[in-house]
Order: sequence, then C-alpha cells, then structure tokens
Amino acid sequence: MRLQVASIDERLRPNWEFLEERIGVPKRKLPTIVGRCPQLLVLSILGKLEPTVACLEAIGAQGKELATVVTRFPQILVHSVEEKLCPVLAFLESLGVKQENLSKVNQENLLAPNSPHVYNL
Repeated sequence: MRLQVASIDERLRPNWEFLEERIGVPKRKLPTIVGRCPQLLVLSILGKLEPTVACLEAIGAQGKELATVVTRFPQILVHSVEEKLCPVLAFLESLGVKQENLSKVNQENLLAPNSPHVYNL
C-alpha cells in the first residue's frame, strides 16, 4: 500500500467540492462516502473524475440519480468505467441498439445499488 500525501488546497478541497457541486452528493453524506472510498480526494478531476462522470451521464445516470449512485457506491468513480463500460455501450450502439434501451438496461441492472455487475467494472 502506498501512502498518498496531498495538499488540502491543491487537491482535497477541489475534489470535495466536485463531489458536492458537480455530482450533487449531499454535504451531510460526503464524510461517509469519503470514509468508504478515500481515493476520491486524491484522484485527478480532469483526468479521472470528470471522464467517469461523463460516461455515467451518457449511460443515463444524471442529476439526483448520479448522486445516488455515487453515494451508494463511491468506488464506481475509482473503477475504469470510461475504459470498460462506455466502449461496450458504444459497440452495442454500433450494432443498432438504441440509446434509450441501453440507458434502461443500465439503470435497471448496472447502476442498481446491489447489482453484482457494478463490482465487475
């Protein structure tokens, strides 16, 4: 295990604000999700968090739903969603599967809080 040291002003505060303002995680839930997944405070916003959130939004998790997904499973922001799930969805779209059908499947199965599929990302 590698200890990561980060400046509060340079990394921790912007990530905390990203979770609250960009994703919509309620302020009272932030300590809980950061406690469950402390890596969230040291990930690059532009290099990791923003692309992952954009991918989740593209597959139908938007607004309160996105905040709920992240609150229930904060580790989803650490996994390679944009490298694994989004290319699969793009492939399915290229085969003619409509976006609304993909979103429905994702919302019902992949993004469900107790779904085993989320853990395989």
